[in-house]
Amino acid sequence: MTEVSLPSGLRVDLRPLTLADDAVVFDGSDERTFPEVAVGLIGAATERVLDPGPYPFEDRVDWNKVLPGDLRAAALAFRRLNDPDGAMLAVDAVDPSRPTDPPIEWDIDIRMMSDGGDIIDYPLEDGAAERIRGGTPFEAKLGDRLVQFRHMTVEDWAANERGAGALDDSKATAEDKARVRHDQLYRRIIAVEGVDRMDVRSWIRKLTWAEATELETAMNDAVGGGIDQAVDITTDGGRTLTGVIPFTVLLLMRIPKAPKGRREKRKAEILAARESANSGGSGEDG
Repeated sequence: MTEVSLPSGLRVDLRPLTLADDAVVFDGSDERTFPEVAVGLIGAATERVLDPGPYPFEDRVDWNKVLPGDLRAAALAFRRLNDPDGAMLAVDAVDPSRPTDPPIEWDIDIRMMSDGGDIIDYPLEDGAAERIRGGTPFEAKLGDRLVQFRHMTVEDWAANERGAGALDDSKATAEDKARVRHDQLYRRIIAVEGVDRMDVRSWIRKLTWAEATELETAMNDAVGGGIDQAVDITTDGGRTLTGVIPFTVLLLMRIPKAPKGRREKRKAEILAARESANSGGSGEDG
């Protein structure tokens, strides 16, 4: 077993993946979101609650009720636990100075992504643990208007993912996208200053996309307890690339590694070719 400490203060013992766990990963996983699969798999692998953090848990964690940042951090820890000799994860990385270049698939080592490594854990904001534990609403402001809301849970994350998945359909309209965004906010908002509870839906619908983004950011900032999903990568040539950790079912699995050196050699060739092309065109080293 491995002791895992999560951003909210929740601490658990996780056991390694078993052959029986494959059923959790593969049974219907094509139709389930990442959080839905992770809840089943990490829930089965949770051996003991060492510290419930801000949650009203005792002997068993209800992973649907924790903050999304806790489940993301647990998923990374679970992958490290199951692939200790080389927990590599493919990330689509881009060079911010060359936004038109296509992404480069780059392997990052998950073993280096915690405990002072590349991944930053954000603790809960002051007073957030007490609000979660007591079921007290959080507060955020949009302009001069005070909004009361509850913290986001993994259950909300899964619902958001299902809604976003429906937008992958080529027939999805602007109205469909607005409805999904509305639902994401409405699930969490309890009250809006100066707005009757029966009119909150209408108030949300009248928000601009910029206002909705501003409110959502303020709500998340008021809670805290997450991880920075962006990773910085420095190539052998000194270039800095940026990628985002892909929270997909593949992250939870121990994937056989490609023959050593083949993928890295191919990446080096691609980067060298791009460096040469860019240097030849501008007369400068990229």
